[in-house]
Amino acid sequence: MAQYTITAGKANTQAKRLLEMIPEDQRPHAAVLIARVFNLGFRCNPRAAHHTIRLTATQIATRDLPVTVRMGLVKGDRGTFNALQLEPVGAAPNLLPDEETSEAA
Repeated sequence: MAQYTITAGKANTQAKRLLEMIPEDQRPHAAVLIARVFNLGFRCNPRAAHHTIRLTATQIATRDLPVTVRMGLVKGDRGTFNALQLEPVGAAPNLLPDEETSEAA
């Protein structure tokens, strides 16, 4: 098993603990933010990670959280790039701006 999957599993434990501190009705949106923070950790690493690794690690880190994690092509100012697409599960439409698609990954 790749080391990043083991680390993502540890992140999942922490994410679940964090989510337990959030009021029930806010958990889907909090799960989206947890996924964004985890993905940003990969993106700010000086050694770039392939988009499939970011996707897999973020999916593992958010397993059993109320968030859907997908990857999709997005057109931006600097061309087309793969961006995570995060969607809360069981919540009203997200009122948070979609920061994932606002800049190239």
